[in-house]
Amino acid sequence: MLIQRVHYAIKKELALRKQLEFEWKQAWASRGITCHLMPFYSYDVPHTCGPDPKVCCQFDFKRLPGTGVTCPWRVSPVPITSENVESRAHVIMDQYRKKAELYASNVVLIPLGDDFRFVSPREWDDQYNNYQKLFDFINADTSLNAEVNFGTLSDYFNALRSEEAFEDLPSLTGDFFSYNDRNDNYWTGYYSSRPFYKHFDRLLTHYLRSAEVLYVAALTSGQVPGEESVLMHTQLDQARKALSLFQHHDGITGTAKDFVVDDYGKKMLEALANCERVMGTSLTRLTKKEIQHISMTEVMPEFNTVLRPVFVNEDVSIVVVCNPTLSNRKEIVSFYSERADVMVVNARMQISPNPSPMETGSHFIVYFEADVEPLSVKSYSLKFGVESKESFATVTVHDGGLESTQDWSRGLPTQFERRRASDDEFSIGFSDTLLFDSSGNLKKVLFADGTGMNVKVKSIQYGTRSHGEASGAYLFLPDGPAKDYVVRDPAPVVRIEG
Repeated sequence: MLIQRVHYAIKKELALRKQLEFEWKQAWASRGITCHLMPFYSYDVPHTCGPDPKVCCQFDFKRLPGTGVTCPWRVSPVPITSENVESRAHVIMDQYRKKAELYASNVVLIPLGDDFRFVSPREWDDQYNNYQKLFDFINADTSLNAEVNFGTLSDYFNALRSEEAFEDLPSLTGDFFSYNDRNDNYWTGYYSSRPFYKHFDRLLTHYLRSAEVLYVAALTSGQVPGEESVLMHTQLDQARKALSLFQHHDGITGTAKDFVVDDYGKKMLEALANCERVMGTSLTRLTKKEIQHISMTEVMPEFNTVLRPVFVNEDVSIVVVCNPTLSNRKEIVSFYSERADVMVVNARMQISPNPSPMETGSHFIVYFEADVEPLSVKSYSLKFGVESKESFATVTVHDGGLESTQDWSRGLPTQFERRRASDDEFSIGFSDTLLFDSSGNLKKVLFADGTGMNVKVKSIQYGTRSHGEASGAYLFLPDGPAKDYVVRDPAPVVRIEG
């Protein structure tokens, strides 16, 4: 494995110890991965042949005069000829030797390339022909005591394994986060860049896993015709490719250009739709057409919009829950309903109605306990028009986010209680009790045995520098220590009991 982006202080320490070649082991593994850590600032040609970028840039023959690419140090490369090959060979060998001093073995890796390189025949010819002249001279001059060749990463690691030093490679355990290439430029900005697409990635991963499990189950049941099987396989293949494409280091990180991110989004939206189609077709076959139409509880109309709920009504009779994992799952799941008087007939536990925060009027969220075996699906029947008030929850809205003129009780066989933000606290619990402050933050846990534990939850925020380098898609550069985040207009906290 070849590694570049490691904190410059770690690189310096490993270089001093001649430990830039090592076995990278994880705590649970008996064997490690042989790693080569690049010692300098970047992976481009000026920072790979040796410690002096001004010299190394002179051997990036993509930057020859007339190519439109120059060296920042204002010393351009020159073509290698029979008249200058000796002097140029000694210059580059000086850099190679200095780089070799940082490693314990006699094998040195000199990467030759950069982003968007080797895209034209001229560049291939300029790099290969000039370097080959240098290599021929160095290999023929025994006084230089070196052998230089073109090669691949496999060639390098095979040569390293033949060295005596390979038997004594140091072992390293841990990780290299967070990366810093200079000063205080920590590359942690991309942990939060484009959070919408990071969530999109997780959502598609979940959909793809569920679609694959249902597809295999339907296929093995013998209920899927051949043409339909091929179509679903093609749809899954597209979804896998779209998800894999987004794992690019400028995709999932959120550091790509806007038009590239839009393309990622369109491909992942198509993948999401294909997963829904596979799940719908598979469930139809598994239930032997008892379910004619499958709709997800949430849909994404466009690649750059949030998920929107699908509200069920009396036309919907069944909610299907899928468990794509290898263990039994007993969890609270939910769906959106246009009516409050709905009951999940075969659920052991139901909590409803809860007014949907995204809608007003008669839109609600119904929660119920789903108990589904591994790698299986389970259907839950719905019944509308339930009149018993005992079946419904008591809903308390803290902070009074509801206007008194709104008709929240329409079709709702219970009463809302509204409290203001001045309320000190509220609690929920059965055996253990959780106490919350008026903003909805957990403040205390009371256990069934009478003991308790105080909890403090708060949010903090960082500002951005007004001078010099600023935070961005890659970098996290705050203007100082974090400050408490004060919620100026807190959202209502809805407490549901029942």
